[in-house]
Amino acid sequence: MMLRHLVAATGLSLLSLCPVLRQEKSAELRIGITTYNSGPSSVVGIPARDAAEMLGSKSNVKGGLQGVPVELYFDEGAGAKALTIRYGDLIENSGRGVMFALISSGVCNEALPAEDLKVLNLMWDCGTQCILMDDKYSYVFGTQANAALEVMAPSLNLFKTKLVSETIAVVSQDNVWGQGNRSIFSQDIVGRAAQRGQFKSCPS
Repeated sequence: MMLRHLVAATGLSLLSLCPVLRQEKSAELRIGITTYNSGPSSVVGIPARDAAEMLGSKSNVKGGLQGVPVELYFDEGAGAKALTIRYGDLIENSGRGVMFALISSGVCNEALPAEDLKVLNLMWDCGTQCILMDDKYSYVFGTQANAALEVMAPSLNLFKTKLVSETIAVVSQDNVWGQGNRSIFSQDIVGRAAQRGQFKSCPS
């Protein structure tokens, strides 16, 4: 659903973001998309890829985006270093004009090539709060709520429903996303609890 809305939004805004397409009617619009085609995260990546292919085909049947056919290219995005190199290659050597990247909190902060290369980048699956909050970008855009909002919501709910006890155990993934979530949740809930005098620390 998220990717469908993103593709639709790209189609609606593409001409204003890329005036060259509007003026010269390029032969095709090449879009690069990073997603997981293998491993545990493929349960998210493969459906996203399938949805993008379906939407791209549907768009081309109707004549493309504003008359410009769409060509999609998918990349696995295997690690921050490899992805950064591949990202630049896709833009400089393969002529990708728009990128739907990046995915996974561990590599989302590697979006700097988009700024250097001045290419529109839509972070279609980046929830970490460390991206747009810490830096300002001209070509990189987030498309969803970040971890701070998502994690503070259940913390607030615990106090609203009065389910907070003296100790709270936090179970999270041992990766960048999980560690970030745990840190935000712990700080938020300890702060709220301290204001109410309920407890002063959160277990590790």
